[in-house]
Amino acid sequence: EAILQDKVRGEIAPMLEEALANFAPAPSIALPAPLGVELSAAAQFSQIEFCGANGSCGDEALEDAGIVAFDAQMVPAERGENVPADVRGPIFRGSEFPQFNADAGFGVAISDDFINQMFWAAWYSGAMDMDVVEQMGEALPAAVEEASVNVMSPPVVMPGTGATGVMFGLGNVRVTARVDAGALMAGMSGAAGEDVPYIPMDIEATVSTRVDATLSLAADGSKLVVNFDSQPEAFVEVSRVDNSPLASELGALVSGMLPHLIPALLADVATAVEIPAVDVGSLVGATDAAPIGLENGQVRHTSDYIFAEGDFNPRL
Repeated sequence: EAILQDKVRGEIAPMLEEALANFAPAPSIALPAPLGVELSAAAQFSQIEFCGANGSCGDEALEDAGIVAFDAQMVPAERGENVPADVRGPIFRGSEFPQFNADAGFGVAISDDFINQMFWAAWYSGAMDMDVVEQMGEALPAAVEEASVNVMSPPVVMPGTGATGVMFGLGNVRVTARVDAGALMAGMSGAAGEDVPYIPMDIEATVSTRVDATLSLAADGSKLVVNFDSQPEAFVEVSRVDNSPLASELGALVSGMLPHLIPALLADVATAVEIPAVDVGSLVGATDAAPIGLENGQVRHTSDYIFAEGDFNPRL
């Protein structure tokens, strides 16, 4: 009996620890271009609880189930050149423990605070400052010769409308551009094919915007997908312009950039956390075992968490 106990302690405990570690955030998250930055994640277990089916758990969702929770922190590799040295850390609201759907076989809850940490880390690294001409390409009016954005404060995630709704806030975005006012006016008047004078104009505007979006799951259940509303709510203040009569038109030009820029700035950060799966093959030494993860999943967003819940089956 003692030998069996030692065997269990020596093999089952490390296997269980390895299995549970599958649910932790990856130690690094690489955000693709145009952000092009790698963020580090430090995570540690904060709660491990399993409950039988005898109804003594006090939480219906935990009956005959278990919960594994992590505290995690995102760490940028460096500070962006436009980020002040004395800047404060990410916004933190705190939240109650997530309430899972008792009918779901598997569920993952990602706190809004953690999403905001990722936004802050990406912003702090300077990755959100970008060349608009390079990003938008031919979608940008030909009258715009140069344009760049400097995101002066990190984006935030907020509750949206409906079960899968989410809202993103992006404030203090400085847009600087050089525009051929002659070509801009010709395009507005319908005289773009005629000879028009070249009138270079430098502008600077500050933009604050809120955009609604809906959440869904990728087909394989491994990631969140964000679908942005095509008409964000924007507040544009043209703070410097060489030709004041064109201020309103230039404000509209800047607003027209937002549907292209918002997904580039926000989408890859908001969906960077993968929905975990258990690599059964590595646990038992098999090379042909499919990982077990979320299937037939549904997404919902509360005031504190993004939930992805459904069946717990092999990902074939």
